[in-house]
Amino acid sequence: MSDRGRARTSSRSRGRARGPKTAPGMPPAQETSRPARPPAESEMLGRGRQKTAPSAATSEGLLEISAGFQKVTIGERGGRRRDLHDEGVHTRQAIEHVKESKSGTSGSPIELRTNYFRILSRPQWVLFQYHVDFNPPMESRRLRSALLFQHGEMLGPAHTFDGAVLFLPHRLHNLETILFGETRQGEKVRITVTLTCELPPNSPVCLQFYNIIFRRVLRILNMQQIGRHYYNPNEPLDIPQHRLTIWSGFCTAILQYESGVMLCVDISHKVLRSETVLAFMYGLRQQHGDRYFMEACTKELVGLIVLTKYNNKTYRIDEIAWDHNPRNTFKKGDREISFKEYYKTQYSLDIRDDNQVLLVSHVKKRGPSGAPPPGPAMLVPEFCYLTGLTDRMRLDFSIMRDLSHHTRLNPQERDNRLNRFISTINGNPEAQAELNTWGLSFDKQSLRIQGRILPTENILQGRRTFQYRPMAADWTKEMRGVPLTSSKPLEHWMLFFTRRNGDLAQFLLQTLNRVCQPMEMKMLRPAM
Repeated sequence: MSDRGRARTSSRSRGRARGPKTAPGMPPAQETSRPARPPAESEMLGRGRQKTAPSAATSEGLLEISAGFQKVTIGERGGRRRDLHDEGVHTRQAIEHVKESKSGTSGSPIELRTNYFRILSRPQWVLFQYHVDFNPPMESRRLRSALLFQHGEMLGPAHTFDGAVLFLPHRLHNLETILFGETRQGEKVRITVTLTCELPPNSPVCLQFYNIIFRRVLRILNMQQIGRHYYNPNEPLDIPQHRLTIWSGFCTAILQYESGVMLCVDISHKVLRSETVLAFMYGLRQQHGDRYFMEACTKELVGLIVLTKYNNKTYRIDEIAWDHNPRNTFKKGDREISFKEYYKTQYSLDIRDDNQVLLVSHVKKRGPSGAPPPGPAMLVPEFCYLTGLTDRMRLDFSIMRDLSHHTRLNPQERDNRLNRFISTINGNPEAQAELNTWGLSFDKQSLRIQGRILPTENILQGRRTFQYRPMAADWTKEMRGVPLTSSKPLEHWMLFFTRRNGDLAQFLLQTLNRVCQPMEMKMLRPAM
């Protein structure tokens, strides 16, 4: 079952509050000016917009909706009737001919196991969404959460925060609430919590809320987020002969499907190299000497993806700032601060080599409304770990064989691992307490569906006719070295490549010449 083919919901999430985002490792963007006064309660709309006072008919509405700890009337909701429409996925699957066209009748039936889990129960009360702003800006999401939850008595036991958006099952007294926090270094922080909208149970934004809760459950299981997925660093798969480490993890998404809201889970693996960028640069200096050191670093590092474990984020190295080192300063708020001091106060990390150059990663995210986009992220090689495989590693048969032994799972192994994952969640008391707080529960087994095995088809290629193996669905062996039925000659073409990838371009050309000849495909040498 693929989420690529699922039907989309008929409405889209609008009006979600977006907080200012800054480039990691660089000074946060300056705080934008706020409105002189918050909107009056009668001016609030369900999508965070402003409007005149609601009509008399609307204000007289007495229909009450369960809101967990309180009752909210339609009048108090400020005319949010647009949020009450049906959010089901409509694909006319109940019509007979549509049902037959989707399921078919030929072939022999077979039970299929999917990577989806049903959500057995979900909340049925109004959810309140707040935007949270920090002054001065705090880059670390963990630090933002710690500062906000210093006021846990006011927020209550049930709250969810993703770093910018706060969800509560109850409404705070004011539309805009001002809080104050303090970091471990004694820095005072002003926290502004602003109500943006109220969400009924059938709002599409609630799907975002469910995903936030599930990511919190993954963090309760001590899983670390890298990019958009979560990995388990406590059970690494080491390949010491190649100096590689594999983190196994899961990519998850809670979405609306035809039969209801379901959790989609897939297995993911992250390949980490057991050395920092700084150690790799030391090796390049010893290998190439000072004369060719800069050229070698540029060739080997630019374009690679690195992991910074202090915030578990990945960055692409776009260039190397040879004229920068950790002693350089930048403007953070209203004062100048060095990179060395910044990492010490923000992440409690001590930089040992003050002479190392900095890495540059161009952040593609846009800045907040009315502010310039964030500058490039300046990274310290000492805290960056290499990820992925180099082209040389991919061409090494021994490395790829050892990697595939851990990462390529057969269907039964994948299904067992997914079911163990859900069993771990259902068996963890802390994770279950978090899900029970919000009224969420998941099925214990993956979803089973009815499939069909179709009869094999004849494959015609050139002057040959053959059939593929039904269970393997693979015919590469039969078609290898067989002439095509017809082919167009490749006579006038060009091959573009960078200087550092010249060897790969020649290797590609040799491979094309080798495979085109038995297929009787004419290919002339390109302009290089």
